[in-house]
Amino acid sequence: AAGLAEVPAAAIDAVFADWNHPDSPGCAVSVLDHGKVVYQRGYGQASLELGVPISPDTVFYIASTSKQFTALSIALLAQQGKLSLYDDVRRYVPELPDYGKPITVSHLVHHTSGLRDYLGLAGLAGHDVADSLPLQQALDLITAQKALNYPVGSEYLYSNSNYLLMTVIVERVSGMSLRAFSDQHIFKPLGMQHTQFYDDATRIVPGRTIGHTRNDDGSWSLLRTSYALVGDGGLLTSVKDMEAWERNFLDNRLGLGGPALLEQITTPGKLDDGKPIDYAFGLMAGHYRGLPTVSHGGSFLAYKADMLRFPQQQFAVHALCNAQSATPDRYVRRIADLYLAGLFTAPVPAPPARRSSDSEAKPERSTAAQRAALVGDYRSNELDVVYKVRLKDGQLTSSAGYLPAETWRLLDADHAEGDGASVRVTRDPRGQVAGFVLDAGRVRGLAFERLPD
Repeated sequence: AAGLAEVPAAAIDAVFADWNHPDSPGCAVSVLDHGKVVYQRGYGQASLELGVPISPDTVFYIASTSKQFTALSIALLAQQGKLSLYDDVRRYVPELPDYGKPITVSHLVHHTSGLRDYLGLAGLAGHDVADSLPLQQALDLITAQKALNYPVGSEYLYSNSNYLLMTVIVERVSGMSLRAFSDQHIFKPLGMQHTQFYDDATRIVPGRTIGHTRNDDGSWSLLRTSYALVGDGGLLTSVKDMEAWERNFLDNRLGLGGPALLEQITTPGKLDDGKPIDYAFGLMAGHYRGLPTVSHGGSFLAYKADMLRFPQQQFAVHALCNAQSATPDRYVRRIADLYLAGLFTAPVPAPPARRSSDSEAKPERSTAAQRAALVGDYRSNELDVVYKVRLKDGQLTSSAGYLPAETWRLLDADHAEGDGASVRVTRDPRGQVAGFVLDAGRVRGLAFERLPD
C-alpha cells in the first residue's frame, strides 16, 4: 500500500532478538497491511520442557486483550434485542448491591461503574491469583462490596470486575456460556479455529504455550496457573487467528453485518457528565506519533499480549509472548515505527521515566510508640479476611491468609504505605486506633475494623 516502507525481515527479527533462541521462551508476531499478512513468525520455545518452537499457529493466553471479545458478545446481544446497554446491571445480576444510582451495562463496558477490581480484592484477601478462583467466589467478592471506588459514572478506572460481570450477563441472557456464545457468534464465523475462552483448566488444548519466568541466575522456571475465569481475560488464541479478526474490521461479517457494529465497538465511551474517555468496547482509542490507533494489551503471570491497529492506514501488529519479562507493547510500536516511518507526524516518544526507587520513597516519620499502637488484628467484612499487623525488628508487617507478610512503612501516626497500597488509620472518639482504610490500585476505600485483643 502507498506509504508503507519496505522492511527487511532482519529488521523485525532484531526487535525479537532477545527471544530468538532455542533455550528461551518467546513470542509470535503478525503484521498486516489492508488485511494481508506482510510478516509472521515465531521466536523461542512454546515449552522449554518439550522443546517445541513457537510458530504463528502457537496458542497463547492473551489476558486482558480478551476483553474486546467479551464486549463484542454484549454488543451482539444488544443487536439481537436481548439486552440494552442502558439496562440496570441488577436486572441480570440481582445479587449486586444497590449503590443508590443504577450501574448500567454501558458502565461495565467502559469501566465507569466504580466497582472494585475482584483480582485486587482476591489478592488483598490473601489469595494467590495463580490459583483457581471459582466464579461464585469471585462474584461473592464483588457483591460483598458495600461501597464503590467512586460514584457511578463519575470516573474511568479499569476494573476486571466489570468484564467478569459481563460474562455472567452473557450467560444469563443467552443461556450459553461466554465460551459457547463467542464460539458460535464470533470465532466459528471468522474461522478462528484455535481461539476459545478457556473456562476449564483441565481442558487439553493442542499447540498451547506454557508461561516462563527467568530466575536470578538466568535460568528459566515455569509459571503455571489453574486460574480459569473468563471475560476479563481467559482467551486462548494464535496470531494467525487474530489475522482473521483483523480482516473482519475491513468487512464485518458478524451479527447483522455492515460497519455499524465495528463503529460501536471502536467508539470511546463518556462519563455520565459527557466528558469523553479513551476506552471503547474492550479496546483503547488513542494516538501514536500523531496517527489514530486502536489497541489493547494483556498481562497475566507470564503471559503478555499486545495488539496495535492504525485504522486510517489499515495496518495492524499483534505480538503474543510466554515470558514474564517480555514487553509486547514495545515490540508492536517498534514494528510500526519501521513500516509507517514515512507517515508519522510526530517523533518516537521518549521512554517513560523510571519510577522512583524505594530509596526515594517518602520518609518514615513515626515513633516506636506509634508503630506499636497499630499492632493488632483487623477485620474487613467486605473481604471476609483478618489482617494481622505485627512488629518485626521494629518494622510493621501485615499478613492475610497464607501469603507472605508485607512490610508497612508508617509515614506518620495516621498514614502508612505498603506494597502498592496506602493505609489511613481511623480512630475512636478517645483517639485510640479503631481500624484503617486501605487504597490499593483498582481498589479504593476498603474499611477494616480493629478486633478486640
